[in-house]
Amino acid sequence: MNRTEKILAVFGLAVLVIGALVIRHQDAGYIAFLERDFETAHAEFSKLAQQGDPWGTYFTGLMHGTNRNGTINRSTAAKYYLAGVRLGNIRSAIRYIDLLRKSKNINQYCTVYAALVDKAVQTHNAYAILLKANQLNSGSCIQNDKIAGAYFFKWAGEIKPQIGTLFTDTYEGFSNAQKMQFKALKIERPPQISNQAFLEYFLAEQDKIRLVKFN
Repeated sequence: MNRTEKILAVFGLAVLVIGALVIRHQDAGYIAFLERDFETAHAEFSKLAQQGDPWGTYFTGLMHGTNRNGTINRSTAAKYYLAGVRLGNIRSAIRYIDLLRKSKNINQYCTVYAALVDKAVQTHNAYAILLKANQLNSGSCIQNDKIAGAYFFKWAGEIKPQIGTLFTDTYEGFSNAQKMQFKALKIERPPQISNQAFLEYFLAEQDKIRLVKFN
């Protein structure tokens, strides 16, 4: 497993850890999810999604977008994430933006994608900050900059200590010269905005990316 795959794996684990804290009333689906009974989990989460539950909608999208349902169907995941955004779930918006990064025609939507990432970071949400780190590490619509990416991994870990290993693993992989560059790096953090302000911005940008091909 290379470093990028490890980062994404830890990111997925962090999603599960935090999910356990927020889905107190969705035990049947979530317990099945943790036990890798994905058929039951999908059925339970789908019921919740049909009822307009924001977390049930989010996790239904997550199952389609991360191979928990036998195959990856990013187009279906995107539909659920977008529905989750309309229900006020910021994590759905974050996952949707990350799907943009992975889309085959991302170069056509670089301006809006980059703007969405930067606006998400303004919420100071740890997972939104990870979006920026992954963008910098992958060089999606931006110059590849692993030093700056490490800064955002560190910031995310300060907010959510359980994902702090993302920074540790990245930093330990640096050469001495890169470590010196990191220590000298100064990035000004943006003023914080509300989740609601970000979600309103996200939805206002939807017409610009409605033709994205996710699969």
